[in-house]
Amino acid sequence: MSKYILVGADPRSASTHYGGVLTLSAGLMDHATSQGHVVEIINTMRPGFHQLSAWPRVKAGLNRLIKLWRALRLHDCDGVIIFAGAGFSFYERVLMAGISRLHDVNSLLVIVDGWFLEIRTASVLKRRWIALLLRIPHKLTASGRRWVVFFQDCGVGSNPIVPLTYWLTGSLVHSESN
Repeated sequence: MSKYILVGADPRSASTHYGGVLTLSAGLMDHATSQGHVVEIINTMRPGFHQLSAWPRVKAGLNRLIKLWRALRLHDCDGVIIFAGAGFSFYERVLMAGISRLHDVNSLLVIVDGWFLEIRTASVLKRRWIALLLRIPHKLTASGRRWVVFFQDCGVGSNPIVPLTYWLTGSLVHSESN
């Protein structure tokens, strides 16, 4: 039996906000448990769509980092799956991938925010910084050819890119290589 940590929306939490990450998390949980895997969740869901001020967001992020550190230190874990957006969450989640590396645990970063692609129009310094950060996770998911090209343009190479076609097939874990 394998054990994974999912950094994303917890499908067991009561919510009326059924967005893409919650849907992906639920499908991933269903698939993992049907295959006999154990999944521990570090919940990233916020209540509703309202913006939280900076301090509560930083505090919640620090709590998630501590939870991941403790989970990796205390438990034998086969991998960490990390959902990230384009803003503050990206930096927090890359730090989580770094913590996973420190514990010698593979991480998969799933960027679920199309706005992230706007980095192509950012300053050269920011593009290089993001390209460097994208090398921290062991693998990156690409939910389409644009993402594959984007990651390759960032210099991450083709090896760590996992192409996913879950939007087209209905399967949340189906890879184009299968």
